[in-house]
Amino acid sequence: MRPSFAKILLHLEGFAIFVGSVVAYRELGDSWGKFFLLFLAPDLSMLGYLASPSIGSKTYNLFHYLLWSIPSVAFRLLRSLALTLVDMSGSGWRTLAVIDYSVMG
Repeated sequence: MRPSFAKILLHLEGFAIFVGSVVAYRELGDSWGKFFLLFLAPDLSMLGYLASPSIGSKTYNLFHYLLWSIPSVAFRLLRSLALTLVDMSGSGWRTLAVIDYSVMG
């Protein structure tokens, strides 16, 4: 079955956000090891599945919501301070959320 045009556009959008997130992180100049850890951090929400499938799906969706990364990105843009964990987590979080929705969505 051939994917719809809308689905192709959503995948392209996700890819563009992914590339932009990686480039933005590179420009911020922090370590790639930290990026990798922050990239995987939202997946800790899968521990909710240990409680029940219902709780697991809710916690997973909550932590993979793309808009949650916006406050940390806004913080970085509004204040030109030294890099902090809050700044970096937005980039890692956003990148993982986009990959999850683009690949599995």
